[in-house]
Amino acid sequence: MKLHPVGDPFRLGVDYVDAGYVDGIPLVRPIGVSRQALPVEREGIYYVVSTLVQNAYADRNDLLIPAMLVRDAAGNITGCQALALRATEIL
Repeated sequence: MKLHPVGDPFRLGVDYVDAGYVDGIPLVRPIGVSRQALPVEREGIYYVVSTLVQNAYADRNDLLIPAMLVRDAAGNITGCQALALRATEIL
């Protein structure tokens, strides 16, 4: 398998409503997600996406997320050691 860039990343639009405050910080609740149309699923083709996108498309088996993240000394993500399929069960 080989990875190829597709162009613009897949994005989700999220709408929020106010839900109060915690220690003076606004608290919001997501009320809706607008999903972007993804390419049709094809055998042997995978897309690397964010966890949010993977979760929003629970019916898809071709969405991979970065796993086993690599961080620099400041804690910034600099890469990953693997790609993950959707979790099928929570331990």
